[in-house]
Amino acid sequence: MHAFYGSRISPHISKLNDGGVLCQGVAIARSGDQEYAPHELADFAGVVPEGLKIKNGRVIVHRPAEEVFSPRTMASFEGAPICGPSHPPQFITPTNWRAWSSGHCQNVRRGPMLPDASGQALVADLIVRDAPLAETVLSGETRAVSAGYDTVYETEADGSLTQRCIVANHVAILRGAGRAGPAVAIQDHAVPHATLEDVLTKFGNVLARCYQRFPDMRPAVLRELKDLALIPAPAQAMDAAVTDAESYAAQMRKLWRRAR
Repeated sequence: MHAFYGSRISPHISKLNDGGVLCQGVAIARSGDQEYAPHELADFAGVVPEGLKIKNGRVIVHRPAEEVFSPRTMASFEGAPICGPSHPPQFITPTNWRAWSSGHCQNVRRGPMLPDASGQALVADLIVRDAPLAETVLSGETRAVSAGYDTVYETEADGSLTQRCIVANHVAILRGAGRAGPAVAIQDHAVPHATLEDVLTKFGNVLARCYQRFPDMRPAVLRELKDLALIPAPAQAMDAAVTDAESYAAQMRKLWRRAR
């Protein structure tokens, strides 16, 4: 059964010397649960998986991390064609590839957790070779992403669905907020933006690293935390936060090296 994933292109966009566009670190799939209206689960032929349990007009669909990040799924996105500014009327095959392909995906990799912790992103770098599409990406007119893929739905005992055997077909770059239009029946929600809580958490990580690297700061930091009664044992908590911050920084450096 065909399926689609929607998100936003990252701000890491570069124009190549030949006029193409490189978009780095784009979320093209993610793990985690999603809520769908029943009609969104129909494929191009209008077929809906059997055994659905509809609650408040929604159906729960599980996308396990072991499926999203399986070698088969990640390999299927490597080199997958890019199209836009709309989805093709059917999935891309060797017989229609020349008509619809406008670039390709590369450097497919496991990305970070999403800001709302709803799942972990599968990211890739997108190279757009088609001049009109590249110009609309640079201008900001087309920045939404929707990946088309084949998948098998397993119906769970509680009436929810689980996606298995995810195999990519294409990645479409679209106008608007990532909705693929009436011809596309299955469409995930856009990747959420960072919240104030996310920003404060990152600030706490930075503060913890400063606490580690600049000993002169430690008395003042511990005094303020104790005075505010934020945590019962500020020294131990800061030491633990340092470990978390260093791990986070190492992961980000690794992702940046791969993206470059």
